[in-house]
Amino acid sequence: NSGLSQLKGYWLGYYGNGSSTPTNDYVMVFEEDGKLSVAAYSTLHGSFPATGTYTIYGNTVVGSYTYLIGGTYSFKFAIFVFIQ
Repeated sequence: NSGLSQLKGYWLGYYGNGSSTPTNDYVMVFEEDGKLSVAAYSTLHGSFPATGTYTIYGNTVVGSYTYLIGGTYSFKFAIFVFIQ
């Protein structure tokens, strides 16, 4: 169990289509209240074309988001907390 009940921060990465090498900018912004904003091509400064929610179950985060132009996607990832 991670002991976490909420996230606040962002994840910045890349995505690709199919089996292509990921090269497209992608950002997910996690808010403390379980809300999520997502933008593909992070050059869309200040604009998040998708919104959604997330929930933490133990050390797993699950969520989904819907683009304003349509299309709903889901995700799931594990949290590892290191305490020194």
